Amino acid sequence: MKFLIACDTLPGGTFDRDKIPAIRKALAGKEHEIIDLLSFNSDKEAHSILRGDIKGWFAKQDLKELNRKFIQRVQAFKPDILVLGSIDMVSLFMFPETIKRLRWDMSVVCLFGDDEFMLNRHAHWVGRFDKNIAAVKWCADYYNNIVPGSTYYMPWGVDFHERDFDKLQCESEYDAIFVGNPFGNRPELLEEIVCAGGVNLAIFGNEKWQGYPRLKEYHKGFLTADMTSEEIRKAKMVLCFTEDHLTGANHMNASIWLAIKEGRLPICTEYPVLEDYGLAVPTYSSPAELTGVIKYYLDSPNERQFMAMNLFGKVKEEFDFVNIFRDMFDSLENEFK
Repeated sequence: MKFLIACDTLPGGTFDRDKIPAIRKALAGKEHEIIDLLSFNSDKEAHSILRGDIKGWFAKQDLKELNRKFIQRVQAFKPDILVLGSIDMVSLFMFPETIKRLRWDMSVVCLFGDDEFMLNRHAHWVGRFDKNIAAVKWCADYYNNIVPGSTYYMPWGVDFHERDFDKLQCESEYDAIFVGNPFGNRPELLEEIVCAGGVNLAIFGNEKWQGYPRLKEYHKGFLTADMTSEEIRKAKMVLCFTEDHLTGANHMNASIWLAIKEGRLPICTEYPVLEDYGLAVPTYSSPAELTGVIKYYLDSPNERQFMAMNLFGKVKEEFDFVNIFRDMFDSLENEFK
């Protein structure tokens, strides 16, 4: 069977960094193509859209014409299984009639991905595809309660560029690193750390961090996705705040997996989903507790290293993205053959 993967292919983006290499390895030996979901005219245009104001761009377009172009492009590849990634971008332009038309010729699957705080918005898409892929188990269960058998649970994972933990170790420049932009409770959490003192903190994100007087001296600039791994290896710990910017509810954070992949200890908000994975990650429930956790592991280097090594080994053994994607593609192939 032939797979067509239509997804975000922006060079240096998170999908390009975290998923596409694993997808290519998982599909080795299977007929497949990978295209950009937004390449209505060219990849150059698609990448320009992804770097800019996506919603603003779509607001100015003839969506009917974009859907026509998308159908035409997909049909030209003549796939048996079309995998769309992800629902966040699909929902910006795709008509239900487009999905229905494509399903005449092929099976259509959609990655729902990081969907915890968008659960209700995404729920009405359940049942429109031949199969949904959810990365959080309770979300997959929720969707399967709406339409039984509609959703496949595919856990998060890591595509390892280095499988030897010791080779990832180097001299640290920072005690703790945070990568992200200032929204929700992030500034409050980081200000608590700075005010407590004793932590060599590095913050990477957009220029809005310069608007926080207590934090601007710790702001080191902006990182593209392909630059992030190198900076994370310079830190002893990685701060992984899972609260979303709309409601404060927890959702999966890619930083947790990136920290483990680079052999560093993630420090995470209390987050029950980690229990589904069996990951022994240090957590906190308040700003003051976060500072205490950081200082504890700064003062306990052997324990910090031991925990980072165990997390690395567990994820390498159980959550290798290549194996996860391979299992998913095999399951889809068996279901739709």
